[in-house]
Parts: sequence; structure tokens; C-alpha cells
Amino acid sequence: MQHNELTLSVIMSVYETPVEYLHESIDSILNQTFREYEFIIIDDGCSNQDTVSCLKEYSIKDSRIKLIRNSENIGLTKSLNVGLDSCQGKYIARMDADDISMPERFAIQIEYMETHPEVSLLGANSIGFDGDKILFDESKINSRVRRPEIAEIRMLVQNTGFAHSTYMMRKSFLFEHGIRYNESLRYAQDYAITTDIILNDGKIHRIEKSLLKYREHEGQISNGFNGGQMECSIMTASKRLFNTFEGLSERECRIISQLPYNDSEYSPKETIMALKSMFQINRHLQKFNKYLFEREFRYYWYKKIMHVSKAEKKPWGVFKLFSICSVPSIISVKKEEHRYKNQ
Repeated sequence: MQHNELTLSVIMSVYETPVEYLHESIDSILNQTFREYEFIIIDDGCSNQDTVSCLKEYSIKDSRIKLIRNSENIGLTKSLNVGLDSCQGKYIARMDADDISMPERFAIQIEYMETHPEVSLLGANSIGFDGDKILFDESKINSRVRRPEIAEIRMLVQNTGFAHSTYMMRKSFLFEHGIRYNESLRYAQDYAITTDIILNDGKIHRIEKSLLKYREHEGQISNGFNGGQMECSIMTASKRLFNTFEGLSERECRIISQLPYNDSEYSPKETIMALKSMFQINRHLQKFNKYLFEREFRYYWYKKIMHVSKAEKKPWGVFKLFSICSVPSIISVKKEEHRYKNQ
């Protein structure tokens, strides 16, 4: 197969992944029903010789594997860009070294991308698991948050999309707009590249079928949202807000970007004023449906002040904060929260 005829490139970065997980992950790619692809595996300076030997054995057995070894550990973000630079395929798929792709994943996603040329990034549902225990199946969850108009609003400040290991991206779009993984961010690489695709008017779709088994275990990067991950997400959200709402200051963008998290470096009054500014700008620019947009951010605000109220044991302060923000009554918001949990 000539490079210029290649349909798909698959990128996986490996660093000290347990060999038993690595076998399952690599085998799930090699056993895909769609077979015409290159499988770029980046050994990010692994020191575990069992892992190194495992990767070498696979590269010898299957010619589709292109093994690249970094001279030292450079981290996931830079390693993914090493993979991007080596891609020859029309489409680029991501795969983490501890997840498992369903056998038909590539066939389904490629067919979708071929019939939807306007789509720049395609994802899918996942099944979460830990050992023999199934934790969730997104295809069986009737989630209002996944409605496109709701998901688009929430993606402004939080990565509510699909698992990184379900990503399939159109390479021509990435290269045309100079989109790469942001090497200034150690975490939240998927949220950052998704944001860059959106800011360049890329279309993002989701296949409502579970095409991945997402492994949850101790030691994985995304298991446990630490301070570094939160800061990377806040930086990405601030960038998105600043480029979406002309007139919103960088400070206001950062204030709003902290809404999904319990802790904040800004006062409630500053947060309220920033929200009011964003609401006013959105009403003028009409970027998002006014009702849905303001309701989603009021819900974020409600959750945040309820947390603060419980932590500081000052329940009457909640009423004051609601009145300042001119948001719906506590009773109506509680009903809204109930609908969130039961849809």
C-alpha cells in the first residue's frame, strides 16, 4: 500500500503501561475489521523492559506498526505531536494504551467520515469498565447533556465530549489550520485540540454507539482530577470564551472558566458580574440560544454556590447570591437539577 493511498493513521503513546493492558489495547487495533491503516506507536522513553520488549515484538509481527522510540520521556502531549508528524493517512485515529476498541470501530467511523465530508472530528460512545465490572455504557444513558445544542454550550467551559480514544480526525483540516496538540498543556489534550477545531469552524459529530471500552484504574492520568488537569482545562476554556465572545475580558473569561469547579480564586460578586457581561454579549451576538445558554450557566452557578453554602454553613447566603444574579428561584433550579439527574 502506498502512503498516498493510505486511509487511516492510528496514534498511540505508551509510557509504563502494564503489559497486560497493552496487549489488550494493541490487539484490539490489530483485530479491527477495517485493516488498511498504519499503527504509529510512540514509546515515550519507557524504562520497563517488559513494555519495551512487548512493543518490539508487535512491530516485528505486524508490518502496519510503525514504532517510534523517544530518547527520553517527553510526555503525552509532545509524543502525540510526534505521531501527528508521522501520519500518512487521510484520517487520524487516537488510541490510549490501556483502552480497548471494538472490532468494528474503524469501519463504522471511516464510513461516517466518508459520507459526511463536513465533519472534522468524530467521536463515539464508550463503555467504562474496571476489571470484570461494567461501570457505565454511554449508549444506554438517556443524557440530555449529550444533546448537540447542550453539549456545545457546556464545551465552552468543560470537556463534556467523548473519550479521546474514540477520536477520528480529518487530517486535511488539521493541517490546513495548523492544528496540533498544545505542548504548553500537560493535561486535557483532547479538550484543547477539540477547542481549536471548534474555533476554526470545524464540525464535530458523535456516533451514538459504544465503540470503545474505556478502562478505569488507579494510576491513569484521567482518574482523579488534579490541580494540573484543572488548570489546563481552565486555560483552554478561557481561550475558547475569549475567542467566542468579543468584548469579554481575559479576566472575565478566566472567572467564568472556573464555574465547573468547587474552588475559585474569585469572589461571588466578580463571578456574577462576569456572567452578566457574557449573557449581554451573547444576546447581542446571538452565538447561542439565549434560554438554553443562560440556563446552563445558571445551573453551573447554582451548583457552585450550593457547594460553598454547605462548606461554609451559611445557607442564607445562597438567597442573596441568587437575588444578585437574577437567576430562577432555588425551588425551580432544584427541579431543574432533578431533571438533569433523571434524563
